[in-house]
Amino acid sequence: MKILHLLVFILSSSFLFAQKGKMTYLKGVSVVAPDSSYSFGFKGRMQSLFEAKHSMTDGSFNDDFSTKMMVRRARLKFDGWALNPSVVYKVELGISSRDRSISMTDANEFSNADNMILDMVVKWKFSKNTQVWFGQTKLPGNRERIVSSQGLQFVDRSQLNSKFNIDRDFGAFLVNQTNIGNAIIKEIVSISSGEGRNVTSSGDDGFCYTGKLEFLPFGKFSTKGIYYMADIQREETPKLEISAAYSYNDNARRSQGQLKSFVPDTAIADLTSFFVDVFFKYKGVSFMGAYASRAVENLPASVENPYYDGDGFNMQLGYLTKKNVEFAARYTKINPLGDNSFTDYTFALSKYFFENFLKVQTDVSYLNTNSTNTNNLMYRFQVEMAF
Repeated sequence: MKILHLLVFILSSSFLFAQKGKMTYLKGVSVVAPDSSYSFGFKGRMQSLFEAKHSMTDGSFNDDFSTKMMVRRARLKFDGWALNPSVVYKVELGISSRDRSISMTDANEFSNADNMILDMVVKWKFSKNTQVWFGQTKLPGNRERIVSSQGLQFVDRSQLNSKFNIDRDFGAFLVNQTNIGNAIIKEIVSISSGEGRNVTSSGDDGFCYTGKLEFLPFGKFSTKGIYYMADIQREETPKLEISAAYSYNDNARRSQGQLKSFVPDTAIADLTSFFVDVFFKYKGVSFMGAYASRAVENLPASVENPYYDGDGFNMQLGYLTKKNVEFAARYTKINPLGDNSFTDYTFALSKYFFENFLKVQTDVSYLNTNSTNTNNLMYRFQVEMAF
């Protein structure tokens, strides 16, 4: 009921703002105060998903078949600036059940607030190429995670991202950009809580230290194209990003750093994560290659490792036709420590009606588990709409 009241308030307020501001189809509402003391923007989006899974044993289908339909994501976004355009803010709320999911065990242990808040961050651009951020937002990890789920060329992100990304956290960020001719070097460092989003009591004195270096030898991607996967703008000249990131989570409380279940107090250790990404676009062709690893350090003696560690890599290739239909393929290999390695093959077909604001996507995945004779075939269909 609280969410319903919030939606009614936001939508009615947005309508009033739109009378004096600017409203663009599928791109939200924006308004600037008459005295230019602030700006306010509102956007929303939703993903409706159908999924079917069928298990296979020794190459033949078995009786393990399941389907589900859900609102995969439902988001409300607010952004703008205050006092002057150098001080900006961003708030993103997740209002679907999947967006807000968190186990009661985790919530009770750490006195978590409602898990609705995804991003709530203030950014101050105090010089031409340098910014300071403070709040909760995505850490500077792998490219696939930084790209919004609205900008994917598959129904969802890869298994590499699922197992190794460092997600969102609350902290302070320093972002700097250096221009060398047409080339761009971007440096990002952050100090954050290490416990993930919406944790109100950390329970330890450890922090997470993250740094990332991005190199764009051919200059900027068109229309912020580095933040979505498909080459919707059909780059006229080749665009390339090469990046590397490192994160050290001191006294990591959760099995995947900022994600998943909390580990017992007797098993708390440190986590190091490492990422390398290559991202390329040119005339409708897009390619991304990624490597990620996670290692456990200072694990107490005689304690079973509760963390998900190991490494993996992901490669994906897409081509967008002039009729805005995209064909994409993805190969992912995951090597956790132990005997549970697996390989995932995914093929996708997408139709972009209005860029990433209105699209229909479908994909088929084959998951091959190397340590057993049981594999999975999965089909997904999803509609994405922003407003």
